Amino acid sequence: MTWNVATKLLEDYLWPLYDHYNLYFGLFIVIMVKDSLPGHISLQFIVGTLDFLRETSVLHLLSGCLCITFLSFCTWAFYRLKLHPLAPIPGPPHWILSCLPFVWALYRGRYVTRITELHGKYGPVVRTAANEVSFTNEQAWTSLYAPRKDAAKSPFWYAPRQNNGSYGIFTAPSGITHGRFRRAFSPAFTQKSMRELEPMILQHIDILISQLKKEASKDTPLDVVPWFEYMAFDIVGELIFSKSFHSLTSNENHHLVVTLRKYSDLMTYFSLARADGRGLTVTETENAIGDIMIAGSETVATTLTSILYHLVRNADAHKVLTSEVRGAFKNGNDITIQAVTNMEFLNAVINEAMRLCPSLPMVLPRMVNEPGIEVCGYWLPAGTLVNSAQLPAYISPTNFARPNNFIPERWLPASTLTPHNTTIFNPFSIGPRDCVGRAFGLAEVRLALAKLTFHFEFEKGGKEDYNWNDQKAFFVLEKEPFFVRLVGRN
Repeated sequence: MTWNVATKLLEDYLWPLYDHYNLYFGLFIVIMVKDSLPGHISLQFIVGTLDFLRETSVLHLLSGCLCITFLSFCTWAFYRLKLHPLAPIPGPPHWILSCLPFVWALYRGRYVTRITELHGKYGPVVRTAANEVSFTNEQAWTSLYAPRKDAAKSPFWYAPRQNNGSYGIFTAPSGITHGRFRRAFSPAFTQKSMRELEPMILQHIDILISQLKKEASKDTPLDVVPWFEYMAFDIVGELIFSKSFHSLTSNENHHLVVTLRKYSDLMTYFSLARADGRGLTVTETENAIGDIMIAGSETVATTLTSILYHLVRNADAHKVLTSEVRGAFKNGNDITIQAVTNMEFLNAVINEAMRLCPSLPMVLPRMVNEPGIEVCGYWLPAGTLVNSAQLPAYISPTNFARPNNFIPERWLPASTLTPHNTTIFNPFSIGPRDCVGRAFGLAEVRLALAKLTFHFEFEKGGKEDYNWNDQKAFFVLEKEPFFVRLVGRN
């Protein structure tokens, strides 16, 4: 259809009408379709449309469209809220009807905070989206994460890396793929390997202590966050590559450099696993290295920071811990993995810090497999996204007495505090996808805390209104500077 024909239509049909809405609407139709259809068809279509507009007000037309849209929305909303298979589960209507609250909370790093608030309002089982449910009780852990086939990792949350199309150990689907990662990692964390790695861990912790003594001599508050990160990155760097990044001595995080191996490091284990044809590909190995860098460094740094955060605010706990550590060792060199493993109060402090400040705060989503599963009295059809969030579970009064208080004594055998639901406490997850480096991470934290306590006392050094839970949480915690005054031992 030529522009002359369109102009003729404008003169013969639109101009006489001269109703603003009809005019604008008609012009829109002419412009949009004049070149999209054959001439005779488009001409008939536009003539018919304009004849209809001659008899029908556009306001009426738009009103009808709005009514249909509104009724459709009401029907859809009624189904989601009242007729959906997950409708019996309580939850916030705006989260169920729209993904915007979830996206906004995730974008701002407040997703875990919002989920915690929702559990406080709606209880231990909350519907957090049209097709997603969050739990804070132990049955969910055993049903969703234990070695069963009722739920698997959700493809919505876990997918191959976009840069190379391969999985990492966190994103690998359950079954054969994840099993290959597990076989590649496991030999590096046996008891024999831990004994071999102990001198390396102690060496880096001793460097940390030496550097902190220099900083403490300045008698000014010190931001401990980067120092714990330096130590953790140096250790994990030597674990992977047999070469430290020397972050502690350079006071900065270095880029990754693959170097010669001094002893059996993780790269060696990856190579051995590949040799039998069932191991990791090159891209999977690259992903695995990135996963270990995050899991083996950020978690340790977060845990140590959270421990000091609570100790400087709880003088009694600090005093008991100091007494236990300094009473057990005459010299800092006597501190070993075996010696700290069974220290009751030190381990109680670590557990309590991990309860109040999980090192990996985000939820661990799973997707229900066919044909579905019943959890906590609710039937969850196949395809439902489910999770058991750590922080909401750990600060729930149904699981722990005085849940928001830092009370390491609750973890001691003689404790009478109830409830004390240790079944729900799984900072390293459970089942076939639990943290393969759990023993290594715990050993690192125990040794570092024991040596820090042996050599220093900790005092507040920053702002009084510093609140741990105000920090943004994504996959890991985005830690803000945390200042502590370190007082060297006389």
